[in-house]
Amino acid sequence: MGVCFSLCSIVCCKHSYFSHELSRSICTTMEKQLGTIIQTKIFSMDRWYVSLSKDTFSQYHLALDRRLRDVVRSMGLPVLNMSGFAMDHLIENMSYYIIKTLMDDDYKSSMNDNAYTILDLPNNSVFHQTPKIEISSTSIENFNKKIYTITNRENKVELLQPDNTDKGYHKVFDSNLQTQLIKNLEDITDEKLVEILGSVYNRFTKQEEDEKRLLQNNII
Repeated sequence: MGVCFSLCSIVCCKHSYFSHELSRSICTTMEKQLGTIIQTKIFSMDRWYVSLSKDTFSQYHLALDRRLRDVVRSMGLPVLNMSGFAMDHLIENMSYYIIKTLMDDDYKSSMNDNAYTILDLPNNSVFHQTPKIEISSTSIENFNKKIYTITNRENKVELLQPDNTDKGYHKVFDSNLQTQLIKNLEDITDEKLVEILGSVYNRFTKQEEDEKRLLQNNII
């Protein structure tokens, strides 16, 4: 009975279920990528880290979940029949685009007039290397100023230092990061989300069909 109920829930709320899993996986991938970009450039791993699973980032999770749900529903993506490999392609491409537009203003501006370039990923491989996101030192420095600049307890503006172990300041850092994430998400249009999700899924499907055709043509 419980299994049947769960299956019925997934079918009836397929877009909500799909978008929740997609947004959760996107955030997990983004967490690793942001950690690599930010932490290796500024703060030591033992004191500072990026964790989008913290309650602090619940507002961003909810906002991303809702945006994806509405867009996926409007597109009519076959969410119930989508393979895990296809899902991986959506996750990697969305994570790349969100971080790239979050930290690289020039790239963000170029996306207003240019189509997104899909990442070159293998179709049927569980193990693949996540494409490295190239961000210039200048862009990283400008972004860091946004998330590391805080107003201290004396009401003075300061830049957080690597040796700061005050948990209160760490929470401000998380809050600043979430603010930038939400602002960036608001700047991404539904049209761009449709473009990315649609082009990635269509390319994956075409590559799968081409592989099947190749195998069929070579069956002895």
